Amino acid sequence: MSKRVRSVVCLLAFCFLMMPTLSALARDVYALTAAQTVRFQTLTHELRCLVCQGEDLDGSGAPFAADLKREIAERLRHGDSDYMIMNSLHLRYGDAILFSPPVSSRTWILWAAPWVILCVAGIIWWRSLQVRRKA
Repeated sequence: MSKRVRSVVCLLAFCFLMMPTLSALARDVYALTAAQTVRFQTLTHELRCLVCQGEDLDGSGAPFAADLKREIAERLRHGDSDYMIMNSLHLRYGDAILFSPPVSSRTWILWAAPWVILCVAGIIWWRSLQVRRKA
């Protein structure tokens, strides 16, 4: 094995071995039970940081994300359901906070655009093949 491959394998193994430690760290920081920690991680992976835009709350280091994570942990400790937490954040911040916004009259373009682009690209490709065959 080359040095580069060996380095990548070691790095991946290190990251894999650190995952339980990071989970315990999240549990300690927010004083959550093991079940609440799993729910916390699920929620923070499904919500987008509005400051970073491309990152989930879990991976964001922005102060806004830290505030939302504290709020989520507090609501989990108080016994709120995942639906209640997601719904309240969705009502407060809109569709932008969700990584998977619901299909509605305002978001249908997000769901339809990839298919429209794919169809247009397919038609252009098909037409270019026909032009080449005639030439």
